[in-house]
Amino acid sequence: GRYTALFEDANAPESLRAIAVRRCLYDERSAFDAVASKAVYERLLELPGLTPRERIGVCLSLAECLMRSGDGAAARQQYEAVLGAPEVDGKQAWNVRLQIAHSFLCAGEHAAARTAYREFAARPGCPPEFRGNALLCIGHSHFLQRDYAAAAKAFARAAAAEGLLEHHRWEAGGRAEEMKRLAAGRPARDPAASRARVPELPRPGVVLHVAPQGDDGNPGTSQKPLASLRAARDAIREIKSKDGLPSGGVQVVVAGGVYPVRETFELNEEDSGTADA
Repeated sequence: GRYTALFEDANAPESLRAIAVRRCLYDERSAFDAVASKAVYERLLELPGLTPRERIGVCLSLAECLMRSGDGAAARQQYEAVLGAPEVDGKQAWNVRLQIAHSFLCAGEHAAARTAYREFAARPGCPPEFRGNALLCIGHSHFLQRDYAAAAKAFARAAAAEGLLEHHRWEAGGRAEEMKRLAAGRPARDPAASRARVPELPRPGVVLHVAPQGDDGNPGTSQKPLASLRAARDAIREIKSKDGLPSGGVQVVVAGGVYPVRETFELNEEDSGTADA
């Protein structure tokens, strides 16, 4: 960022601007990212003595800058020029082809983007990680146009496609369900879908009530509640010792309020329930 600022400073000495612009050259040892501005990369392409690899790196950086600014057509020209270079092969070539398809989407040419993604995914030897990305993007292009029904179908096809990576298949299935919800006029995601389902509790055989204004000598009814959890625990122990836990178990309803604790409240094995209650 500082080298870019120095290059773009018209008041800086030309010698320093020349040094700064060269500092923005893509380093093959680092992760690829367009860190400078469009003007910097255009100036770099004018420099003599760039190696083929350096020129490819500059073109890719410039293309990314153009994509970020929404100029998909200009970015596509850079990607197509790079794709023709003999040094670009293997996964880098697949990535450039995918970026060409992305450039249509960037330009808002959704139908052309879908055609490009389909052709890309159908190319012989297309690696599964690239193919899955393209199939997902087909659905996403429909989503951007708010054609949720078409998006749901596209994501469902991606989820059913053979040879995809598992996380791509999982994402496609999830997004297909989201599109169905949107098509039905509901929010894309159901807040309850990822929450643990609490099982429906049986109707309790006995209900004990505890309240701050209660008394541990009370029977534990709603009108005459107990005053502590200790008393409720002891009442349950007595029930178990006489007749065993009733069908549905015992429910303890604790009213809101302040409960002064003067001794540790302990539960042990004898306070456990059973498989049936």
